[in-house]
Amino acid sequence: MIDAKIITLEPSIGGPLQKMYNERRNRAIKFVEGFKDSNYNLSIWDTTVNNLQSHIVIWNEPGDLLVFEDDCVFDAGVFARLVPAIDEFKTRGKEDEVLYLQRTAPHKVGCDRTFSTLSNTTTKLLIESNHPEFSGTAAYYITEAAKKHIMSNIRHDYATDKFFFELHRGGKLRYIIPRDLNNMFKLDGQLMWHPNWNR
Repeated sequence: MIDAKIITLEPSIGGPLQKMYNERRNRAIKFVEGFKDSNYNLSIWDTTVNNLQSHIVIWNEPGDLLVFEDDCVFDAGVFARLVPAIDEFKTRGKEDEVLYLQRTAPHKVGCDRTFSTLSNTTTKLLIESNHPEFSGTAAYYITEAAKKHIMSNIRHDYATDKFFFELHRGGKLRYIIPRDLNNMFKLDGQLMWHPNWNR
């Protein structure tokens, strides 16, 4: 079974963006409650901290993990199609790899990314990507070994995606993506933070 957690901000945090965070959390809870795929153990992970710190806390949990931020579009069809890719990724057994599953970028929510790929690392369902800028960590699968590797290189002065990118640029992290972008998750443009968000 695939352990999967959606990171959400506890409603008691407060602040000017609490309404948006509440909407995200409520939508995620509703999806989890109706989720029926027996391949997954999907749950909500409430946190009181933002960004990198929330990922660090979850990386300290034991075992391999499928991690989501709560601004993803949660699509049961993607979950179903993703199972063979996760199984294949787990057989690679490399500590310096993450299975990156965010299909759209925060600044281009409605558009698919164009990922540059390294064909010499292609497997049946997966391919290594050398995209120059991986903005966002809203969906990824990480093994226990990779969590330990990342924690041994931790930097607290970056957002999670920038920290990953610095590891990638330094040759300490490789991004593996599904061959088929339909096996990746999009962002929800209506529930993403942006400077003019005011509803």
